[in-house]
Amino acid sequence: MCLAACSSRASAQGAPDTLAHIAFTNATVIDGSGAAPAAKQTILVNRGLIEDIFETGSRALPADARTVDLTGKFVIPGLIDSHVHVATDPAGQDAKAGATLRLALLGGLTSVRDMAGDGIALGELATRSRRADAELPRLYYASLMAGPSFFTDARTKASAHGGTPGEVPWMKAITPTTDMKLAVRDAKATGATAIKIYADLPADLVKKITTEAHRQGMKVWSHSTVFPATALDEVDAGVDVISHAIYLYWAAIPNPPMHYADRVPPRSAYDSVPADGPAMQDLFAKMKAQNTVFDATLSILPRFEAARESSFGLIDPKRAAQWAYDVTRAAKLAGVTICAGTDGMMPFGSHDSLPGLHGEMELLVTRAGFTPLEAITAATLNSALAIGAASSLGSIVPGKMADLVVLDGNPVSDIRNTRRIAFVVRGGVIHQRLAPSQRPSH
Repeated sequence: MCLAACSSRASAQGAPDTLAHIAFTNATVIDGSGAAPAAKQTILVNRGLIEDIFETGSRALPADARTVDLTGKFVIPGLIDSHVHVATDPAGQDAKAGATLRLALLGGLTSVRDMAGDGIALGELATRSRRADAELPRLYYASLMAGPSFFTDARTKASAHGGTPGEVPWMKAITPTTDMKLAVRDAKATGATAIKIYADLPADLVKKITTEAHRQGMKVWSHSTVFPATALDEVDAGVDVISHAIYLYWAAIPNPPMHYADRVPPRSAYDSVPADGPAMQDLFAKMKAQNTVFDATLSILPRFEAARESSFGLIDPKRAAQWAYDVTRAAKLAGVTICAGTDGMMPFGSHDSLPGLHGEMELLVTRAGFTPLEAITAATLNSALAIGAASSLGSIVPGKMADLVVLDGNPVSDIRNTRRIAFVVRGGVIHQRLAPSQRPSH
């Protein structure tokens, strides 16, 4: 494997050469579509894009092609974490975002969907991420909209970049008198590609935000309950993605709380709403019909399972966690498109250099009934759908970005093999894994 000679990484001599062909030969390719692995394949990359895929030896390579022999290796699309927060930490950890994002890239993440925060910081990171030689995932992010009562939350002050929470363009308080056309226009001008609908909004305002955002070419990403608006309201409004399995429960409850701060359900809540019962099945049928993507964020649940009573805003966090696993399984069986997001990117409380998306995929398999192929699709093509970038990301097909993760083990036989990363390719540029002594702390 001629990595030293074939790498297109940036060097002291200048930017990476993304113009020459690179041929990754003899690979077993798992393309992200859910199709079975294809052995002995060549992936031909040119100008950062996948130019062709064919059986190795079945056709001649271009004269300028450099080869990387991947005999015994498995290739999956670059992983996409569809729920991260890079610039929302009131404790000041956002200063480490660059190092964390580099670890994320070297751990297989070639793109991330950031769910709103400091719009200035996110804009700067997103601009950096578009460079061909960037050592971080591509960053897509949202501007946040919520009811005025939400903006006492400490995170909003940290994300306001010195402005007033609820009054800055990337974090707007919405009322019935808001000029929605102007609010969306200002949010879009920050560089955001989506609006995140967060909290303390009724169904009619969710609908107004969604309609105007779509009119201006933006995606709409929403919490699965906005309080008082529920997932049913959001799906009816036409939002593109809803997040958090743990909050779907409220779609079956009459008169949900008016405010996010009052979201604690009673102890019997998750027993009174079967995860595969009629209310959830009705919701899933509407989601499937509307092509609403479901971002389950199972990665937060192990903390709930290990918690004491009345933790994380839940009287019975262990029961809530089990219900969230069960409702994700039920959504999958109902045909809902499920992406893979962590709500944290790097594992909570861990100094492992691998991003938490590997754990999210494992939970999809071990707790939510996914096959390994389905979990890989959730973390690649379905996450690209959530971003709104499936035309260029998420699967290994000609014409898409050459974002690849090269593995030393077969992830179809064991999903934990996605952690066995040989190297990562982002836009045709090879990024080597770091030795433990070289890894920055985070």
